[in-house]
Amino acid sequence: PDWIHEILPIAISQLQADSPDIRVSLTVALNDDLRAMLDADKLDMFFASITDIYFGAAYETRILLRDEMLVVAHRDHPVHRGEPKSLEELAEIPWVMTGDETFGRQLMRRVFGRAGVQLPPPLIETNSVRAMINFLRHSQTLGFLSRTHARSYPEIAAVETLEQLPQREGGVTWRRDAPLLPAAEKLVALIEKTIAEHRHG
Repeated sequence: PDWIHEILPIAISQLQADSPDIRVSLTVALNDDLRAMLDADKLDMFFASITDIYFGAAYETRILLRDEMLVVAHRDHPVHRGEPKSLEELAEIPWVMTGDETFGRQLMRRVFGRAGVQLPPPLIETNSVRAMINFLRHSQTLGFLSRTHARSYPEIAAVETLEQLPQREGGVTWRRDAPLLPAAEKLVALIEKTIAEHRHG
């Protein structure tokens, strides 16, 4: 399930049904921006795909879901023809990517690096995952998305690859010196419940 469009609205609505006086401010941003806002006391916690940079001693992180990552392209893209493709072959095709310090780009860098392949520079770079998805829906570029994201858009299909791709871990991160308040703990519990219901729904 998707944090912004599926998980958080359901969990926040359930929280406010139980506690109508609780006010929630929901900020949508890329992971590196969320981390900066957390450090500046502008957020109590954030929900995002988790990468190693969040596992420092100053932070607490709780993993809430795992999802397979895929190379994806429009269903009509020629990349879907023939045998599964190597990362070396995929590096020759134009890509759309999120920014250099985002989770997806960092994970791509690791995947290509392990295969000894230079990560290609993106033809299109954006700070919006939604924009990246729309470029994939309307152009002949490749992208890197979770299976859940890709499944939500019928125009996009997974590219068969020779190399096994990793899973993303999604979770909640907060500062160790600012423990979660009871209302925040309750919201996290409701999010875990919502994820379980999606998984078994």
